Amino acid sequence: MKSIERFDFNRSVRTARNVKILYEILKFGSKEVLKKVNPAIVVIDAAISVMDMTISYLKYKKELKKNEFLKKKLELVKEEYLVKKEIIEKELSVFEVEIKNLSEEIIYDIKIQKEKMKETYEMILVIKDNLVLLKKFYMQTNDKEMLEKIITLQNLYIDLLLK
Repeated sequence: MKSIERFDFNRSVRTARNVKILYEILKFGSKEVLKKVNPAIVVIDAAISVMDMTISYLKYKKELKKNEFLKKKLELVKEEYLVKKEIIEKELSVFEVEIKNLSEEIIYDIKIQKEKMKETYEMILVIKDNLVLLKKFYMQTNDKEMLEKIITLQNLYIDLLLK
C-alpha cells in the first residue's frame, strides 16, 4: 500500500518554495505575490519551519550530550592507557635488569668454562708429551711398570678428550 504524505516535510523542497516566493516578491513586488500566495500555506509552512527548527535543536542537544559522554569516556580510556603504559614500562625495566643480570652471569660462566677448557687443553698437551716420552723410554727399556703408566696416561688422555 502506498502512502501519501499530507505535508511535505522535506527541507529542500520547502526551501526551494520559499526561495521562489522571495524571488517573486523581489521581481514583481509584494502586492502581486501576496495575491498568489495562500496565507494558510504560509502559516503552515512557518509552523513546520518552527517545528523543524525545534527538532533540529533537540537533535543538536542530544548530540552535544553524546559528545560530552564520549569525551569523558575518552579521558577514562586515556587514563587507563597511561596506567597500563606505566605498568608495562615498569615490567620492561624489571625484565631489562633481569636480562642484564642473566647476560652477566652467562658471560661469567663462559669465562669460567673457557678457563677450564684452557686448563684441560694444557693438561691434554702435557699428557700427550709425557705419553710420547714414556713410549720412547719404554721402547728402550721394555719395563712393565712403564707400560702400566703408559696405559694409565692413555686412559686419562682419552677421558680428557671425550669431555
